[in-house]
Amino acid sequence: MSFSRVALSDGEKQRICLIAKKAGPTIKQRDLLQLVIKDLGKTIMHTTVSKIIKDSSKWLNMDFSLQRTNVKRHRPAKWPGLEKALIAWFNQVFKEWINKQNRQMRQTNRKILLLMDNASSHQCKGEEKILHGLKCIKLSNILIAFFPANTTSVVQPLDVGIVASVKKCYKTLLLRWYLEQYDLLTDPLMDVGKIQPDVKQAIVWSAQVWQDTSTSTMRNCWRKASILPVAWNANIQVQDERRTAKDTLELTDLDNLISALNLGADALTTEEYVSLARENDIEEELTDAVLVEIAVTYGTFSSS
Repeated sequence: MSFSRVALSDGEKQRICLIAKKAGPTIKQRDLLQLVIKDLGKTIMHTTVSKIIKDSSKWLNMDFSLQRTNVKRHRPAKWPGLEKALIAWFNQVFKEWINKQNRQMRQTNRKILLLMDNASSHQCKGEEKILHGLKCIKLSNILIAFFPANTTSVVQPLDVGIVASVKKCYKTLLLRWYLEQYDLLTDPLMDVGKIQPDVKQAIVWSAQVWQDTSTSTMRNCWRKASILPVAWNANIQVQDERRTAKDTLELTDLDNLISALNLGADALTTEEYVSLARENDIEEELTDAVLVEIAVTYGTFSSS
């Protein structure tokens, strides 16, 4: 009988070690294998079970409050410090902020629906429930709902206008800054391409642009996403006309700034500059070719 290779998650490997620990050292290998197969519902080889149990200290000591249980492959983190910082931020800052907001909403008898895409980094294992067919995290006054796969760009208000508005305003500030720096140059031989704003300046601009984003822009994008009751969309045509007029003014301003840079044939159109190719690609499934390249560059994956 031949077996096809079965991928086991970290949580399943820990489960195998727990089964072996509970069964005790006197259990026969054949009997242990049957217990594991029955518990996991997967047909795996005894050599796989033996290999996992040899590393039982690793799997039993794994803290799933800091990572997901469904991880099946590992590769070295390119920026391990950043990865740890993001995990710490989520657990220590984001969760605390959500709980604080929930307390405030409870005091004012208000409710919030927070929409999030289904990126793996957004999952809170053990806290999710299924409501109306969606994975959700439900607090007393805040409901966090995760979008189904491959729907974010269609139904998320951020993706149907809010992000585009923020990017236009941010890049307008950026181009104005470049022109100001160019006017202040005293060395004609200085490479203009090396003039870059620092991270602090980018954060200041981002905060300024977000504060300046109007509530009408946000409301209109919620309506465009078609996830609100139809009755709420009564004035959407009027809102669209106002939004279109504002968009035209913003694009004209940005177009004038691009022209002022005198980039000639290298100049992008306003639309190209606002939406650079792959600029928003943050998380994506890795292809086999990319996985092989990572393995060659950073070393092979650990065994599953």
